[in-house]
Amino acid sequence: MDFWGGTSSFLCAIHCAILPILISLGLLQSQSWLSHPIFEIIMIGITIYFVYNSLIKGYMQGLVTKATFYTAIFGLFLVCIHHFMGGFSSIIIAAGGFTIAAAHFVNFFVSAD
Repeated sequence: MDFWGGTSSFLCAIHCAILPILISLGLLQSQSWLSHPIFEIIMIGITIYFVYNSLIKGYMQGLVTKATFYTAIFGLFLVCIHHFMGGFSSIIIAAGGFTIAAAHFVNFFVSAD
């Protein structure tokens, strides 16, 4: 669960960081579905699903460290509030995605021992 959660969060962060640059350069004119709000809602929903099932449930069962749990919650907070940040929304959501991915991967490697 952590591997897929980390991978989806990492890909989401890459998408959110690079897509505005590619659109502004005119390289993705026909890919409007990538910047559609429904696509964004689906990706945020997938992120919330993985964070809940892997990190929040694991923390409640004592399987996830506090640092990993709080890192994931902070990343999820950034992902959820990015619409209210104006011109910084792409930076905020990319930071949130990378933070959540880091929490998943740390939990994946710590729990693999």
